[in-house]
Amino acid sequence: MNRIVVDTNILFSTLRSGNPQKLDVFFHLPLEIYAPKFIIVEIFEHKERIISKSKISKDEVYELLDNLLQKIQFINNDLI
Repeated sequence: MNRIVVDTNILFSTLRSGNPQKLDVFFHLPLEIYAPKFIIVEIFEHKERIISKSKISKDEVYELLDNLLQKIQFINNDLI
């Protein structure tokens, strides 16, 4: 299984686009996805901007975000 590390910009871009091809990378490819824990705070600080820029409904953004956060293995900030 391939492993990738993502940062906030990648997640923002993916969520804002609402693009199914970009979302497939996270949900349908056999990947182990890693990210620092602080990314959660950054996403929620900018959630309104993500919702306004995305091409999908607020509820769909929340559902995608929930699914995405479940897929990511978070690394303690102290280890970075």
